[in-house]
Amino acid sequence: VFLGKVNSRTPDLKVSVYCSTDQNLTVYDYDVMVSVTAFPEDSFELGVEGLAPDTRYYYFIEIVTNGQNSYSKVASFRTCVMATDVGKTLHFSCDDTYACLYDLIQNGDSYESVFENSFFAALKTCHEETGACFTLMTFNRQTTVPDYDISNVPSKFRVEFQDNKSWLRFAFHAEDETTRYATATGAAESYAKFVNAIYTLTGDYGCIDNIARLGFFNCNLTNALIFKNADHGIKGLLSADDTRVSYYLTFDQSEKARLCGQYYDVENDLFFIKTLNRSYAKAQSELDSNPDWKHAEFFWHEY
Repeated sequence: VFLGKVNSRTPDLKVSVYCSTDQNLTVYDYDVMVSVTAFPEDSFELGVEGLAPDTRYYYFIEIVTNGQNSYSKVASFRTCVMATDVGKTLHFSCDDTYACLYDLIQNGDSYESVFENSFFAALKTCHEETGACFTLMTFNRQTTVPDYDISNVPSKFRVEFQDNKSWLRFAFHAEDETTRYATATGAAESYAKFVNAIYTLTGDYGCIDNIARLGFFNCNLTNALIFKNADHGIKGLLSADDTRVSYYLTFDQSEKARLCGQYYDVENDLFFIKTLNRSYAKAQSELDSNPDWKHAEFFWHEY
């Protein structure tokens, strides 16, 4: 959890930080570990470990230099499940998903099971053989297939989607393959359309993953907060698999996600998880070079 940074070469530097589940900060959680890491660019990062999952924490940070207060802040953040020490995890996500849903729209009436669709069948086989979990990053529309619209998905397979939601979920990707959320309008309407369609398809809002990856890792802060504050909104985003700056983050923030495997935006309460490089060899190299990373996020495209 990144709390702040100041010049690490400032003389007579003293850092105090208190972290508590009590909003009034009257009781401090002494089992929470606070670390200070210095960086070459003359700054340091305060990290917090030992946090309970899905818990709201409040913290007070004070930095004193030469006997004078130079920085203080009171704020809060909520942890996600990954904040607890559950060991290393592996997850797969598929971008630009629409063809499997289009097939259900076109041919679902003739299927007895959703797994008669070859794509869903392949995912199920992989899950049964390896335990792999998947999130499908979904388009609402596809300009090259004018009659595809996610609003037309059938409700016939709800029971199967509910029975398999522990390993198969859907997340929002974009309105269509041309949308760039750094400039696009209509984010609220597009996200609501996605949520309503997935509920039609599955009958269960729990089939919606709250960690999404938006098209081209592209989104301004205004739209990111629209997605966050929507009904069944996101809690975080999967960041870039390469060196491009992800979403609305600054270069330094995006680099922290890339180099550390994850980054938490305290101010906006959004969590970022690095996507491994789309080249398997490069992804393997990233994992070999970063043995402390607790999560590996592989991805591919549906077509």
